[in-house]
Amino acid sequence: IILLFACQGTSSLDVNDGDTDEPEGPQFSFALDEVHSIELELSEAGHDALIEDPYEYTPADVTIDGFEYEDVGLRLKGMWGSFIPIDSDDSYWGNGVPNKSAFIVKFDAFVEDQRHQGMEKLTINNMIQDVSRIHEYTGYSLFREGGVAAPRVTYSKVALNGAEKGLYLIVEPEDSDVFLDEWYGTNKGTLYEGVYGVDLYEWTVWEYDQDNGKDKSKEDLMELAELLDQYFDGNASYDDVLEEVDMDQYL
Repeated sequence: IILLFACQGTSSLDVNDGDTDEPEGPQFSFALDEVHSIELELSEAGHDALIEDPYEYTPADVTIDGFEYEDVGLRLKGMWGSFIPIDSDDSYWGNGVPNKSAFIVKFDAFVEDQRHQGMEKLTINNMIQDVSRIHEYTGYSLFREGGVAAPRVTYSKVALNGAEKGLYLIVEPEDSDVFLDEWYGTNKGTLYEGVYGVDLYEWTVWEYDQDNGKDKSKEDLMELAELLDQYFDGNASYDDVLEEVDMDQYL
């Protein structure tokens, strides 16, 4: 489970309450009327780099539905239960497909402003913990219908250096401008990603990953942690919390 904090510098955050620029050109389709095709091409050096440091972007050539891009950032993703090393030959955890790694492609990692149909990044989930292949689609769809910020998803066949890896789920990254504009009316605020097993306290603030925002001080996250600690200790009221937290969105 990923815990997201979107701190936009306001006391309460109204979803979809901001002016955003309409995206230009064709936009990537998250509809279910087609299965996308993604071909990943890694050099031998790039393959070795992902063995050495799977979470560091390495250059790759990527073809999506016939659109070709060079020098796209490619890295592996996943943690306990979903991470598959790129050099693994175990097909049991890949739904019958050997080394079915999960990926993130970042189009502008090495080429400034490179995009694919409005997307600067795509998450490619291997679904190895989901035999039905519909859990994430169903869950995210329910959240979105309920007005809770959640990504769009679609499906794609994936190949790595010509080897077919089967069916994957394409997930809209929560730190993309498109996602933030849709749900928060701006993409200029700070966005934090929770860390496995780490709750929010003053001494854990620096363990949180910051996925968006120019201000790297984490002062807003620290202020929230301090306020919650003060409330827990009886030094702040519930009304004090409401001044800083959009309780409707939290609930």
